[in-house]
Amino acid sequence: MAMPTATSTLLMTGGSSGIGRKAAVCLLREHPDQHLLLLVRGGRADRIAAELAAEAGSDHVSAVPCDLASLTDIRGAAKEVIRRLDAEEIPPLHVILGNAGVQTVSATTTTVDGFEMTFGVNVLANYTLLRLLSPKLVPPARIVIVGSGVHFADFRHNLGMVPKPNWSSTDQLAMPSTAPRAGGF
Repeated sequence: MAMPTATSTLLMTGGSSGIGRKAAVCLLREHPDQHLLLLVRGGRADRIAAELAAEAGSDHVSAVPCDLASLTDIRGAAKEVIRRLDAEEIPPLHVILGNAGVQTVSATTTTVDGFEMTFGVNVLANYTLLRLLSPKLVPPARIVIVGSGVHFADFRHNLGMVPKPNWSSTDQLAMPSTAPRAGGF
């Protein structure tokens, strides 16, 4: 049976491992008319795309290298996505699925740009991608940002490894902590 031609693109972060990878395979299998474009950290983009294509039995998958802890990488990836869309190498963009995220046990870890890592990857990366790519979204478009329960900061949700939420201004949340081990760990 021939595979249908892809008519739309879903851009996904966090699809290279774990639950995100399982979701990526399901998306490829359940939506054979949709192209899955992954943003993948490191030099693994082509390998991850090939593995997913083989696992899902779909040719409608490709990847762009992007470290979400680097605003330069995010801007470069968005530029490459826009180039592929404009060159009609991939179908029109209809969905952005922000699935990637990090959980650090200390607020002292930073992104390449000096932002606190959890804020930088889980919030700032999604915001930047959306600002850069939203003009390319074609109706009916969907934006999905996945969150987690680790912010509860209790033993049941994260084994007590993550500090309690810090309800502060965005400026304060973006700055790394100067404590040796944030959260008292």
